[in-house]
Amino acid sequence: MTNLMSVFEIIGSIAFAISGSMLAIKKEMDLFGILILGIVTSVGGGAIRDIVIGNTPPAMFQNPKCTVISSITAVVVFIIWKIHNRHTVTEKIARRTDIMYHNLLFLSDTLGLAAFTILGMETTIRFLNTDQFLLIAFVGLITGVGGGILRDLLAGEIPYVLQKHIYATACIFGIIGYYILYHFIPENAAALIGFCLVLAIRYLAKHFEWNLPR
Repeated sequence: MTNLMSVFEIIGSIAFAISGSMLAIKKEMDLFGILILGIVTSVGGGAIRDIVIGNTPPAMFQNPKCTVISSITAVVVFIIWKIHNRHTVTEKIARRTDIMYHNLLFLSDTLGLAAFTILGMETTIRFLNTDQFLLIAFVGLITGVGGGILRDLLAGEIPYVLQKHIYATACIFGIIGYYILYHFIPENAAALIGFCLVLAIRYLAKHFEWNLPR
């Protein structure tokens, strides 16, 4: 794994742990529930990836770095939430907090999605030594969205990826961009561009309110 992929792994772990923890808080779960959702969101997609490509036991057990990072992140989110809750909350502050919650959830979800999509593709290429687009694309996609699907199911929600929002579609743009560029430019440059493509599509979709038909 290159240094850039290690950075993606850390970014994705922290971002998805924040995403999972915040949803757990919204669902009024206790610290254990916050930890579970934070960890599952962070490592769930990677665990599914490893099972698909035959890398067993999954990396989360071989090297628990991501599990530790996500656990610490979940506890930090819990502490910040408890500190925030100590103060008197007026209606104005509640509205502002709600806006901040949705913005932070969007940011963390988008960063995790972009990082793990590219990381899933790179892991598949490296572990299987393959150039099969459909396999690489599928594993990249499931690595990106898998943790979020497990998070939503555990929280009793319809998975975000199955709703009208531009979510998996953003992954697909990043996947295609990375796969094409991987053959012509250095791997790290292709990975960065693929990562940025996912971010760009997500933010453009949010700004212009693009949604899939329903």
